[in-house]
Amino acid sequence: MTLSPTRLSRDILKLSGPDTKTLLQGLLTANLDHLAEGRALYAALLTPQGKILETLFLTMAGEDIYADLPQGRGPGFLKKLMLYRLRAKVEMSDVTADYQAGASPDEDSVPEGAISVAPDPRHAELGFRWLAPRASGIPDTEDTYLAHQLTLGIPDMGAGFGEAEAFPLDVNLDALHGIDHKKGCFVGQEVASRMFRKGEIRKRTYIVRGDNLSPGTSLKQDERTVGEVRHVSGGEGLALVRLDRLDGEVAMAEDTPVTLHKPDYLP
Repeated sequence: MTLSPTRLSRDILKLSGPDTKTLLQGLLTANLDHLAEGRALYAALLTPQGKILETLFLTMAGEDIYADLPQGRGPGFLKKLMLYRLRAKVEMSDVTADYQAGASPDEDSVPEGAISVAPDPRHAELGFRWLAPRASGIPDTEDTYLAHQLTLGIPDMGAGFGEAEAFPLDVNLDALHGIDHKKGCFVGQEVASRMFRKGEIRKRTYIVRGDNLSPGTSLKQDERTVGEVRHVSGGEGLALVRLDRLDGEVAMAEDTPVTLHKPDYLP
């Protein structure tokens, strides 16, 4: 699939102040020690029970940190940050009206004036992510980009997975470089680490291919449920699969045979 520079429908928050990294380090799954200009982090905010509330990207421009989230998720995340801030010296603002997030296949095709540019930390085939002042002339080929993301088997908040529905391992967050189990404490860390260190991963997100796919459809093998379709685009989708029950690649979605494929980035 040929990708081109595209705008992405994202909310953008600006965070600044001397305590910004410390605040985020204690909340999010990513290790903020690795955040720098030219490098993006993929991260999540979990519930205390270890389920995903938000997924987001973090980038830097000068001393400021920018967070971009799926469209509509920014205001709620900003409120959560304000609750956790307490006396920390952190200024927060929603700058969605001023900046736009986007993706480009390579660094040369990033629009002029971008304030941050970094490789997508999830997968090399997703190219570069950028933030730039809102301007006309940047094409909107987001549907093509999201279809490519789905083809790679990469889930996202709102693409079949809602708030507090999935654990990090369910949506492959560890394999997508979105959680650092060595960084120390973060919200939900105890549950997330225990599930990771058990050694037996029961659920993963796989690619599902077949005709007449529909979100919510159970996937069965010999009348035993092995998964559920969560997101669909054309003849491909994402399915949450029970690895401890799965036997081979072929399953039935109601009366239709479908195939299940492990994303190439999974170990």
